[in-house]
Amino acid sequence: MKPKRRLSPEVAAAKAARRSQAIEAFHNRTKKESDMSPQEKQDAIDTEIERACAGYAHNDVGNARRLVKRFGEVLEYKDGIWKCRYHEGNWGNAPEWILTSLALRTVEQMYGEVDYANLGDSESDSERFESIIAWAKESGMRERIEAMIFLARCLTGKP
Repeated sequence: MKPKRRLSPEVAAAKAARRSQAIEAFHNRTKKESDMSPQEKQDAIDTEIERACAGYAHNDVGNARRLVKRFGEVLEYKDGIWKCRYHEGNWGNAPEWILTSLALRTVEQMYGEVDYANLGDSESDSERFESIIAWAKESGMRERIEAMIFLARCLTGKP
């Protein structure tokens, strides 16, 4: 029988944070929406988005799906032009810097997906944790950002 491998401090800390967030998410789900503060409502939405994004593939298509899941309500690609809904609710052309900024925010939030990856104590789970982090790091590269934005055009539902 193989001896149990000791978890690195990063993996142990991520597991502890995941447990804490799971407990908090459970309490938020059992609370009535009318009893939630605006911040609690936003946290519950963010938790559900991260949980959904954790199931996406670690490739460019998965990243495009993450971008659309997180920001699809304010982005659309129509008639060959990216559109963005601004604070007033009006749609306008989305400059490239806005798309890049939203893609970068998507990459930053990928690290939080580790909390919902159903990782245990096994060696394979430790390797999976490392692979998720490695993909998040690689996703911050210019080529991956551009691929995310390019592929998201097909996923906005408005060709």
